[in-house]
Amino acid sequence: MNVIWLILIGISILGAWLGGRVEDVNVLISQIGKDTLEITLPMIAMACFFNGWLAIAERLEIVSSLARILQPFLKYVFPELHGEDVAKGYIASNLLMNALGLGSAATTSGLKAMKELHRLNHNSIVASNSMITFLLLNSAGITLFSTTVAALRIEYGSTAPFNHIPYAFVASVITLVFVILIDKWIQRMRSSK
Repeated sequence: MNVIWLILIGISILGAWLGGRVEDVNVLISQIGKDTLEITLPMIAMACFFNGWLAIAERLEIVSSLARILQPFLKYVFPELHGEDVAKGYIASNLLMNALGLGSAATTSGLKAMKELHRLNHNSIVASNSMITFLLLNSAGITLFSTTVAALRIEYGSTAPFNHIPYAFVASVITLVFVILIDKWIQRMRSSK
């Protein structure tokens, strides 16, 4: 992959040199570092804040409480998990953070959930149905409030940074329902073989 990036960068620089636009490339290269820091630093701070929140929530047993609240949904979607509060707690926390649009902050609980699901898996080579379902839910989860998109829109001067929220919510609900239906259908097909 590094070779591909080097080739693309080389072609771009060669094209700028042949087109007499080397000065534009120099300006762009110097601006990229500044823009990258301005975008990523607030996201890193948000991820640190919510990872700290996750650690506190675990100690206060809020994560397991979330799992109990989401129990009917989790029981339907993860029938293989019988009373596994630890895995369900991390799954619930991950779904909640994704619903709030904190995808970067949801990474920690997502990794912990997958680690727990892997621990419960009897076949270490093949992913379990619960692992596949969690991956799908994590990828296509409901977004109630997309904070990252709103933060980026504010950063770039949007006059209405929250207009996208109803559309993102409807699209994410449709995607989530579709993903769950397809996942359940494929699980039935796999179990009937």
